[in-house]
Amino acid sequence: MGVSDKRGDAQSDQPPLSLSLSLSLPFVSGLPQPQNGLPDVIVWMLVGEKRVASVRIKAHTVLYTRTSSFSSGQFCGRLQTVFLKYPMDKSSEKRSAAQLRLRVWMGLATDETEFEKFTEGKFFVAAERVSL
Repeated sequence: MGVSDKRGDAQSDQPPLSLSLSLSLPFVSGLPQPQNGLPDVIVWMLVGEKRVASVRIKAHTVLYTRTSSFSSGQFCGRLQTVFLKYPMDKSSEKRSAAQLRLRVWMGLATDETEFEKFTEGKFFVAAERVSL
């Protein structure tokens, strides 16, 4: 037998590539999917107890870090304009419920002195703590 014959025999003992891929798919689909590290910031407009409009702001765009000013989010502590949308509005029209000008800063409580540099006048601090 030549060298090519031995390779041919070795390949015949292995399952075809398509069979190997189909057997690995259930394993891959059972793996946990990656999760976002930070939840987004959601601003709701309330009328009484009813939520009438909202806007979602990506957390990484308003996150503050001490490492460098270039590492902080693009809109961290900066005035920005956002448009609130009606919830469950599936229409093709792009309707806005309201327009807000706001300054969002998301950071650690230990960075409170840095937060005060971004504030002007009176402000309201909303904080939610999650203990695991």
